[in-house]
Parts: sequence; C-alpha cells; structure tokens
Amino acid sequence: MASISKYIRHLFTSLLPADAEGESRQVERDDRETWEQAWRNCSHRRIESPIRIDVGLDSDFGKIVSVTISENPAEFSDKGWRETDYCPICGQTTVGAQRLAATIHPTFETGFSYGVGVWVHGLCFEKCPETGEPALIPW
Repeated sequence: MASISKYIRHLFTSLLPADAEGESRQVERDDRETWEQAWRNCSHRRIESPIRIDVGLDSDFGKIVSVTISENPAEFSDKGWRETDYCPICGQTTVGAQRLAATIHPTFETGFSYGVGVWVHGLCFEKCPETGEPALIPW
C-alpha cells in the first residue's frame, strides 16, 4: 500500500513546475517533512467497540476486523473532509461539543484499510487505548 501512495505522490509532484534552481521542489520537500512530523506526533488509538457510523463500503472487502483512530494535527485539521458530525465511538452528534478532528482506519478481512475523516468527542477519544504505534500519515 505504501508503494501506491509513493507512486501517486510521484505523479502529482512530477507535474509541478520547477524553476531553474529547483526551489519549488525544495519547498515541497520541506512542506512534506512538516506534514509527516505533525502526523507522527499525534495519538493513535484502537476503537474496541463497534464503530457507530457507516464507513461507506459494501461487503466486497469482508467484515471489519479492527478500527484505529488518529487525532489529526491541529494545524492541518481544516484541510481534511469530515465524513460526518457523529462520533464514531458513541454515535452521538459532536456539534456544539468539545470535539477533535480525527481519522478512523477500518481494516477489513481482506486486509484492505483506508482512512475516513471524522469528528470525535474528546472524552470518547481518550477512552480508547493507545496502539503503541505512530499515527498513520495520509499521502
């Protein structure tokens, strides 16, 4: 899966115009390092109860076997689309509540996994145990 994201990133970055000194590519590398470091510093937790929102995939990938959730870096939280205003942990609305921008990562029987932007209650997030692994970095 990582090789696919590297390939996609390569395709997009190869379309960027580079000036004679390669400054645009250096800015892009600096931005990417900032992006990756911010995500690595976020909490990555395991959701132990069934998720309370629809993840939008049919049964072609099998049943969901595990779900993790990562807090999104505050400085980038406005960059992602949020699937719903409902908390994936308790199922209640997050509108008007203390909430965090997060990404859930369902993993299916086939091994397929992907990220879905969500809002989560801060208290619900804190109740989930740490995975001991770094947060997943979106491409």
